[in-house]
Amino acid sequence: MNTIPTPMPDINLDSLWDHVAVPRPLRAITLAWILSTRNGIQAPILLLAGGPHSGKTATITRLNELVSGAKVLRGVPERWWQLMEVFAGHEGAVAFDDVQPLSEARRAQLVQMMRGVRLERPSDGRRATIRANIMLAGEQFFGASQGAFSDGMSTMLVLLVGSDKRTRDEHWQRELPGILWSLIELDARVATLGTSREVDIHPDLVPMIGFCQVLDAVDEILGTHGLDFYHMTGLAKW
Repeated sequence: MNTIPTPMPDINLDSLWDHVAVPRPLRAITLAWILSTRNGIQAPILLLAGGPHSGKTATITRLNELVSGAKVLRGVPERWWQLMEVFAGHEGAVAFDDVQPLSEARRAQLVQMMRGVRLERPSDGRRATIRANIMLAGEQFFGASQGAFSDGMSTMLVLLVGSDKRTRDEHWQRELPGILWSLIELDARVATLGTSREVDIHPDLVPMIGFCQVLDAVDEILGTHGLDFYHMTGLAKW
């Protein structure tokens, strides 16, 4: 007797986009960033840009809630040792809102923290690596092209358009369990496909191979074209 296959749970993330102001072409990339961060996979720095009242703060707060239990921080610390302290106290992701213009040196430091900084204690030679994926939100990115800079590592710029959807926190909290359930189901299906799959990517994106593999799996599951879009935007200058 033939067995009846168990139906797979639906993945319905429509409500997520009611609460975060991410343009449709960048939604698959955003989902891949969330899944990568939840699984400790290195992902591009996520830049959330927009003018006043565009939903930047609500978006970075809610995306951060999906990947981290830590608070969103206001501004990037001025000094390197302060930045190190922040990352040492976080796991998975670090989110900075209201980011002011960043110098080249500060950008390089953030890329270094995204890659991972190895530390060694002189007294006993004990080693540790400090690393986390990063989200930044600020008006300074508004008007820039949707892209990233690449020095062998890519960062991603998400341009937030003005949204007429204004959802209250209580609405977000009410729908959050369903959103998390769909993310868990999507994550399971990505794992089933395998993140060691071969993907055809530009050589400059090879350091982000893990993220690209997750994104490719998300595209296959949801019928999206996030990896193609990432190829188009992921090699521009920040």
